Amino acid sequence: MKSTLQDVLTLEPLGSDVFRAIHHKENFQSTLFGGQVLAQSLMAAGLTVEGSRPHSMHTYFLRAGSSQAPVDYRVVRNRDGRSFSHRTVNAEQNGQLIFTAMVSFHGEDQGFEHADSWQQEPARPELAKVQASPELAPNQPGLEVDAFAFYPLTKGMLSTSGEQEAATLFWMRCVEPLQNTPLVQACALAYASDFGLLATSLAKHPASLFSGQVMGASIDHALWFHEHDFCLNDWLFYEIDSPWAGHARGFSRGKIFNDQGQLLASSSQEGLIRPKS
Repeated sequence: MKSTLQDVLTLEPLGSDVFRAIHHKENFQSTLFGGQVLAQSLMAAGLTVEGSRPHSMHTYFLRAGSSQAPVDYRVVRNRDGRSFSHRTVNAEQNGQLIFTAMVSFHGEDQGFEHADSWQQEPARPELAKVQASPELAPNQPGLEVDAFAFYPLTKGMLSTSGEQEAATLFWMRCVEPLQNTPLVQACALAYASDFGLLATSLAKHPASLFSGQVMGASIDHALWFHEHDFCLNDWLFYEIDSPWAGHARGFSRGKIFNDQGQLLASSSQEGLIRPKS
């Protein structure tokens, strides 16, 4: 079933803070794309909160999901305070727990401010060189083109030579229409935050996630929303580096900027990168 990103972000309420996802996006291994589960868990949590916006989520991938069955998201309302609301979300498929998330929401507040910007303004996207997502399984009918277009500034996103630094730089934008609401846009950013992180942890090594040389899988993922005034249909710049890999795991961290260099969100992820024998 070919689904748009807006379809993926639309959940069916089942009652008692349980929501069902029937639309899916697969990754290059023909399992559920991790960004989908991130986005849908955030959507489920957000549907139980009023007057606040997500500011952070901390998650664990427990089992690979399948696109052949619905995913149910069960939300636990841990606390609703004066400034913060907190939710736990468990994603279940075929009676098994596949993913768990802790999500925090914050109301409007004022305080001290500072923010990183990009060190130098990156080259702007050239439409002739924009590429489709590498995360999808090319042999799956209807999944050849994802919801996002990319303009890579480094090679690490698509292939790994083992000769570049452990860093990946690319522009990205959603090429499908999205509802312009804060929750939908935040969920779309959560979806996109999963692009490139695992691949970057292999950039210094002569191996690639997309060549069948590596058993790769996300283990955990964290995301912090610094700003809420953004649109995923605009070009955003993703700056990723991997300061460490070892023990069959790779760690990466990322910063997402708008086209003016304003820091919108920060991410981090550790994943399995075990060489196949």
